[in-house]
Amino acid sequence: MSTFVIPNKKIIKYLQLSLKLNAVVAEIVKQEIVLTKAEELGIKATEQELQKAADRLRIARKLYKTEDTLAWLGENYLSPEDFEELVRFEVTAEKFAEQMFSSQVEPFFYQHQQDFTGAVIYEICLDEYDLALDLYYSINENELSFLQVAYGYISDPELRRLKGYQGIVSRQNLKPEVSSAVFAAQPPQVLRPIITATGVLLIYVEEIIQPVLNDSLKTQILNRLFSNWLRQEMATMEIITPELNHNPS
Repeated sequence: MSTFVIPNKKIIKYLQLSLKLNAVVAEIVKQEIVLTKAEELGIKATEQELQKAADRLRIARKLYKTEDTLAWLGENYLSPEDFEELVRFEVTAEKFAEQMFSSQVEPFFYQHQQDFTGAVIYEICLDEYDLALDLYYSINENELSFLQVAYGYISDPELRRLKGYQGIVSRQNLKPEVSSAVFAAQPPQVLRPIITATGVLLIYVEEIIQPVLNDSLKTQILNRLFSNWLRQEMATMEIITPELNHNPS
């Protein structure tokens, strides 16, 4: 077996040339911000918290045996000490976010409640408005069902099998002209054809789902508040990387 040695400077150069280094630097800065602020607030991970987090990570990665964990560490160029540092940061970041932003979650939810409203929709994209309008009237006059139209006019086989099902979508997932129509619907309802840049949409709104502030949504909001705060912190900083060459030679 031949050996190929890759020095660290080669890795950095690859990240530069593949335009990935900026994202890596940004993540390093975020980590340093969190660790510095957490230390100022006296936030520390307990051994019990570290053990639970390590167990969660191993389960998520399906590392059920010690040899599985060691192999995974090797594949990712990590030592056992690196693994502990990784887990410690995750726990510290979680505790920091909880302490900083948990009191803001509920007010944020009620101020932005419509952003978390979901809609269950089916969608058919057509080339011609007149055809879409004819099909719309045929559905409303019970000459055709939406599912029949979907089966007849959706070209993608997988999407056709799903009858145009798009899942649960939020306002952010939809274009403004589509979002306003979908969330004004009285389900179950087929909407009048909507002209978009990609085609004419015929949409069936099956259900509007009102948001509930459960644990999953609380975590989602907490992460959003945390991410927004990190971006604001980074915007006030000058990032200096003295060992990197920023100028073309």
